[in-house]
Amino acid sequence: MRDLFFVMRMLIITFTLILTMQIQINNKTIEERSLAWIRTSPYIEELQKIADAGVVGARKLWGNITSKFSDGVFKGFKSEDRPGNRLKASWERSKSFIEEKSREAKEKVQKLRENHQEDN
Repeated sequence: MRDLFFVMRMLIITFTLILTMQIQINNKTIEERSLAWIRTSPYIEELQKIADAGVVGARKLWGNITSKFSDGVFKGFKSEDRPGNRLKASWERSKSFIEEKSREAKEKVQKLRENHQEDN
């Protein structure tokens, strides 16, 4: 029952806040003014830098944790037998395939140029 009252109270507070943000002052709502302030505020740029640094730090921390874990767990296995390395698809293409695709692309470009010159 307490949870239901909490949900109802939060709905009422949210609804009241939304209605308050729609009040117009000089042809602009409070919501528009607050969004404009957020976009132009000098504090937002600093907060973005802090958030970016936090993301970089979290990535480095996660990388360190996973590398230490995988080094300790998988050091007894050959690299080709480690999970995640056994079924890696090779995305490398043969030299002849790349040359063939390059030749086809050059032919298409040449045809497009010829068609363009005929149209002009």
